[in-house]
Amino acid sequence: MMPTESKLPDDWFAKAAKDLQRVDILLAADDIEGAGFHLQQAAEKYLKGYLLSKSWPLKRIHDLEVLLSTYPKTSVEDA
Repeated sequence: MMPTESKLPDDWFAKAAKDLQRVDILLAADDIEGAGFHLQQAAEKYLKGYLLSKSWPLKRIHDLEVLLSTYPKTSVEDA
């Protein structure tokens, strides 16, 4: 992660949406490996956007399990 990366959740959501567009393109081309990579990237970016919306300090981390455990859900409304 570069020091200039946005700390705005909507920026991360927009990046994730672009990754999902790439997934569709790659699946149409039967590139399962590429689609899987971008699917993981999208999940990571959506999680980071969500965490940033909860005042999480942006960190260079790519482990989805760690990101998921960083902010425990306290209610259904938080999901």
